[in-house]
Amino acid sequence: MANPLLGEYDIKLNGIEYNLKLNLNVIANYENELSTDFLADAYAGVNAMVEAAQYKEQPARYASILCNAVSRTKAATLIYYAAKEVNSMVELGEIEEAFIVDHGLDDKRFHPAIFTTLALFAIQGNKPKKKETS
Repeated sequence: MANPLLGEYDIKLNGIEYNLKLNLNVIANYENELSTDFLADAYAGVNAMVEAAQYKEQPARYASILCNAVSRTKAATLIYYAAKEVNSMVELGEIEEAFIVDHGLDDKRFHPAIFTTLALFAIQGNKPKKKETS
């Protein structure tokens, strides 16, 4: 079972379970592969998730906001390297294919949502969520 406080996350794409682990190696590989700043992409994804939340009842608008912030290529690349940290047999092509074959708007399959979940760990670190008090 994944421990989100350690940057771990489990997903299932196209019937295959992937264990993801985000760390500095994953971020470095992402940046080298895409020639982009991971934190800039991470903040863009998080901001889009906040903006899109108000459109959950309008699936097309919700998806549009998120997909404009996090491309399938960026999400697949991050997820590929995070999965490869746990299983060296994972290939980028299978992640990209899974996003095309098995898509939906739920947080465990929608590529911007998965990307953003990992991005939040990178931004926040391993801080547990504080309990709200009334």
